Amino acid sequence: MNKISDIRYVFFILLFQLSAFSALSVDVKMNAPEVVRMGQRFKLVVTVNAKPSAFNPPGLNDFTILSGPSTQSSFSTRIVNGKMTQSYTVSYTYVLRPTKVGKFNISPATIKHKGKTYQSNDFNIEVLKSKSSQGSKPGGQQSQKSSTDAQEYKGEDMFVRVILSDRNVYRGEYLIATIKIYTKLDIVDLKVEYPNYNGFFQQEIKLNNANTKKENVNGEIYLTKPLQQVILFPQKEGEITIDPIEMECVIRKAVSSRRQGFFNGFFGQSYKHVKRTIKSKPVTVHVKSLPTGEPQSFKGAVGELSMNVEVDKKKLTANNPVSFKIRISGNGNIKLIESPKIDFPPDFEVYDPETNVSVNNTYSGSAGHKTFEYLAIPRHAGNFRIPPVEFTYFDISQQRYKTIQSQEFNIQVEEGEQPASSAVVGSVNKEDIQYIGKDIRFIHHNINLKNKGDTIAGSSLFYLVYILSGLFFIVFIIIKRKQIKERADYLRIKNKKANKQARRRLKTALKHMKEDEKETFYEEIVKALWGYLSDKLMIPVSGLSMESASSALQKNNIEDPVIKRLEDIIDNCEFARYAPSSETKDMETIYNDAASIITELDKKLKI
Repeated sequence: MNKISDIRYVFFILLFQLSAFSALSVDVKMNAPEVVRMGQRFKLVVTVNAKPSAFNPPGLNDFTILSGPSTQSSFSTRIVNGKMTQSYTVSYTYVLRPTKVGKFNISPATIKHKGKTYQSNDFNIEVLKSKSSQGSKPGGQQSQKSSTDAQEYKGEDMFVRVILSDRNVYRGEYLIATIKIYTKLDIVDLKVEYPNYNGFFQQEIKLNNANTKKENVNGEIYLTKPLQQVILFPQKEGEITIDPIEMECVIRKAVSSRRQGFFNGFFGQSYKHVKRTIKSKPVTVHVKSLPTGEPQSFKGAVGELSMNVEVDKKKLTANNPVSFKIRISGNGNIKLIESPKIDFPPDFEVYDPETNVSVNNTYSGSAGHKTFEYLAIPRHAGNFRIPPVEFTYFDISQQRYKTIQSQEFNIQVEEGEQPASSAVVGSVNKEDIQYIGKDIRFIHHNINLKNKGDTIAGSSLFYLVYILSGLFFIVFIIIKRKQIKERADYLRIKNKKANKQARRRLKTALKHMKEDEKETFYEEIVKALWGYLSDKLMIPVSGLSMESASSALQKNNIEDPVIKRLEDIIDNCEFARYAPSSETKDMETIYNDAASIITELDKKLKI
């Protein structure tokens, strides 16, 4: 009976796995460098999260195929807390070389899976002249199109820029400011001081998963990443200057003692961390005045907007509230819009409007709505007319003022049975409504007397709780002081946790090794080793190099062969990271060497 139950259980698990795997959505992605040079080899990878029955390659007519497609696949199943997840990945890798200079579009690759056809994204690649031929001819298309700002940074290995979507706008018209870093160096740490954007009303745009990518700047290839993106609404006319951004970087440099040339830094080199401060150039925006002759109902709204006015009831009794709601929607300076004027009759008691704003900030501007809700109470019976509500804004696309009018509202108010009502509608608070005809409320007397001894105060239990509370407080103070003392020794804590942190990074590296993610694997191994040395030797990252680490290890009686093994492991990882096409030790060997050296150092280092 138990065997039959086990078979059923296994069958159920297999059936569940197959159903979960079949429900997986098929995703095909193509990836490659955005910018390459003539003569440079590069990889193009097409990744599929399903097992295809057929594969049709992308359009590679403008490139020479040196090898490929080489195929790699992996399949994994995980059960965590009773929840099972599966993943299947197959990748097709090409090694390509460009045949000519220019910008090229690679058409999508397609696959077939279970009778259906899926295609990848297309991909744009820019091919630059090789460095040896750059000076032989005058600047090409790219240099002609480069902005003046970019040309000012020509020849620098790292810089930061403020890129504006427009430099000539109207007051109240939005523009986008993007802060982007360009580098050819290995940045370890970054501290940025962003500008205040004086003269602008600003709204930040969330940068979700902003990845680094390669870009061409005046014929030079840089690794770039956006750091901040904001929507700016100028609040005054004239020239407004955005202050420079100051940035403090920690750069990791390879110091080579023997070899020069292309492989400089891979053999027999050490590393050092260098602090460097970079600063952007100030940028200026010219803000134009809005045209004269604006209508009386214009209050500074700029963009492409619309208006809707609603009233919750058109027939009611005196002293009961009525709600008027004005909703301004569209794309523009939504948050800065003021409420349009409503001409209420003098018999209406009107309260200040409640405002509600909802906007979504993207590269296309600030889109959403702003709502003004008025609460009015007619105090007398009669038929009342509320004239149309007017709203005027400056239309950026047509560069003229536009006025929107609502319909007029006729409110019929009848005599109420009571002089006042406590009813409230919408989101206005009850205490905002006045009571008419009621000036004094009856005072309730509620006195509750108890006999002596009926309460806990003064009893034995009261004093016991009091004494125990004091003892607990004293114990808490003693424990807290001990914790504060331990936390004050920050370096000692890091020293204790050095091995644990290194093992955690090695575990992450093992995961990348199993998924054949070579670049991230070697990077994680290097981080584990440098992080361990920094924490264990109590040397800050900015002052850590192979020389300083070797000197500190020698002072702690670590033998030269052990230090040499450590240097070799770091060199092999760096070599594999920056020269992946060359022959290097396999990942499993490097992983085992790194785990072994950390274990050995941890036994010998008694700091």
